[in-house]
Amino acid sequence: PTLYQVTITEGLCSVVQSVYVLPEPGDVIVAVGDTLVCAGSAVVLKVISTTNPNIQWSDSPLFVNILGTDTLLTVTPGSGDRWYYVRTADTLCPGIDSVLVRNRQLALDYDPLRIVCDDAPIQLQIGNLNPGDTLTYSWNPDLPPVADPVITPAGNAIYTVTVTNQDGCTEVAAIQVLAANLSVNVSIASSDTLVLGDTAVLVALASGGTGYSYQWSPEVLPPADNDTVRVVPSVSTTYSVTVTDLATGCTAEASTRLTVLEIPCGPPYIFLPTSFSPNGDGFNDFFRARTVNVTELYFFVFNRWGEKMYETEEVQHTGWDGQFGGSPASPDSYGWYIRAVCPGQEVYEAKGNVTLLR
Repeated sequence: PTLYQVTITEGLCSVVQSVYVLPEPGDVIVAVGDTLVCAGSAVVLKVISTTNPNIQWSDSPLFVNILGTDTLLTVTPGSGDRWYYVRTADTLCPGIDSVLVRNRQLALDYDPLRIVCDDAPIQLQIGNLNPGDTLTYSWNPDLPPVADPVITPAGNAIYTVTVTNQDGCTEVAAIQVLAANLSVNVSIASSDTLVLGDTAVLVALASGGTGYSYQWSPEVLPPADNDTVRVVPSVSTTYSVTVTDLATGCTAEASTRLTVLEIPCGPPYIFLPTSFSPNGDGFNDFFRARTVNVTELYFFVFNRWGEKMYETEEVQHTGWDGQFGGSPASPDSYGWYIRAVCPGQEVYEAKGNVTLLR
């Protein structure tokens, strides 16, 4: 209690006035002390002593937003640190207090799905987005207590880790590891032994994935991304293919070798018999040029007077059946001429005689 006096003067005159101030006791209010929560979980705030039962809670020191009017208040602070304020209401001298809720939420960065190719080692990684945190790690199955252990899984597996910070807050992370079993082999839709100019079809047979891309070497036909290609090797060549699983990025390789025979453009790979017997018995009934590795052909047969008995430009021709003008030609010796073109534009020309037997 205090007595206040004031003296008012004007010239030689003055007057003294006084007022007695007796302060009223304010409301007494005490909130719980500062607290810590993990991962933004809920916490109950409370007033433990008050002389006024009318309570107001707010997250603003000006109490512009009233959160509750009970002695207990449940809040979920979310990220970061949050202040909460409490006061008595409907009173001349309100009491006021505040409490700080500190949120210690872990911030982890990791890939929940990892792919391992061909049983290769892989590193699991748990990143810490709160550099100020000191973390410990406990893995299941048992692994070294570090953020980035290296594993070599024998198959599909799930690895879980419990991460704890310096405040005792924890978070559980799970990483699924899938072991890719990609494989490929190359089949040849023909013989693996070719003559110059022959075409071979190669087929890449992949398994263990859901979709694939193909890279062939050396150049193939068509050159696009295909599992089936054609090749026309000029020399003996080993062809390889790299298959990539589009879902996992894993790769597998396979190869095959094609042998190209060096066949001369001439005998014995261009052969004409010295006689034939067109008697209809199914044996040696046609006179024709038998060829291997020939791309173009001109062949004709003529009699001793120079008349053409047979002529063709077909490489796979049937041959002369011993007929002339719709009638059987007489037994005799007939001349022939052949011009053959082999791969590489090598040309073979020859002429000779054949005996027609009856």
